[in-house]
Amino acid sequence: MAKILVISNYKDFHSTRPEAFLFVGLAKSHDVHVISGKNNAHRGAFLKAGVHVEDFHPPKKKDKIAIKKIQDYVKTRQIKIVFLFNSEAISCGLSALKHSKVKIILYRGFAGHLSWYDPSAYLKHLHPRVDLIWCNSFGVEEYLKKQMVFVNNKTITINKGHDVLWYENTDPFDIRKEIGVADDAFLFITVANNRKMKGVVYLLNALRFLKDVDYHLVLVGKNMDTPKNKALIKKIGADKNVHFLGFRENALAIVKSADCFVLPSIYGESITKSVIEAMSLKIPCVITDIPGNVELIDHKENGIVVPSKNPEALAEGLSCILNNKNLRKDYANKGYLKIKRVLNQENAIKKLNALITHISPSDQ
Repeated sequence: MAKILVISNYKDFHSTRPEAFLFVGLAKSHDVHVISGKNNAHRGAFLKAGVHVEDFHPPKKKDKIAIKKIQDYVKTRQIKIVFLFNSEAISCGLSALKHSKVKIILYRGFAGHLSWYDPSAYLKHLHPRVDLIWCNSFGVEEYLKKQMVFVNNKTITINKGHDVLWYENTDPFDIRKEIGVADDAFLFITVANNRKMKGVVYLLNALRFLKDVDYHLVLVGKNMDTPKNKALIKKIGADKNVHFLGFRENALAIVKSADCFVLPSIYGESITKSVIEAMSLKIPCVITDIPGNVELIDHKENGIVVPSKNPEALAEGLSCILNNKNLRKDYANKGYLKIKRVLNQENAIKKLNALITHISPSDQ
């Protein structure tokens, strides 16, 4: 049984559930400790599983108080493995443990913003004190390997995993009624905050190629209704077909009511949680072929994969889903089964257990 410390921020229940429940599962085999803030959304689940919880989280990088607390905690509890999940945890954790013998594992879920020629990279993931980097996809791992010019490769890919049971009680929200469209209108949806990497402009441009069909695009997330986006859809004559909902607490219920989920990302993703959620809800997906996300969808087996930054190809993928109800159902069922059978929590916990067994000192 290994003594494990996890330093992460679990203030949001939904977004951190896959990560948190991995350690709930690991607590069956190991002595797990969690340092998180007082607003820890998984505190009850941790305690029920026998996890030791410390209501604290580093407030900033290089925080002297946090560094001392981590040093003391690791020493007094005789921790052997430490998982660091965010920038504050990484900064303070590496500073606190740079002279210790504990194994340090960093998490990475983004393919970008880390370069071998950037000196700051050697204060985090390329720090010589890091024993292992846990990547959430092979795409992220390949990106990191290219940055390891002056350090030995120390990466491993383990997807955090999901549980389809988390979503089985999600009832669809009648979004068609809210936006005033026919019950049989084809409705596809994107859930994301409007950042360049999400490729929303390419999705909007794809609407140029969806002609003579009754479709509606629902955009859920922050900052989607920018003047630029509104001007674009008006220019291509799609302003009556696009609906900006902004941030919505019931996003999953809205996704459940859609005919198709689409994610036009152009770079930087790992394995996007919103796509996994759509697959878990039995909603067929159209995504772009960027590293990471392509590990989710097997093209024309359980969804559609199209080239990124290609509006016409994106429109073709959507048309394929739009024009074939049987295909939609087939992709929906097969996508669901991939999450249930392959990208599940049980498999992720087994892989983490194997990893811990491999790196744990022999006296554990």
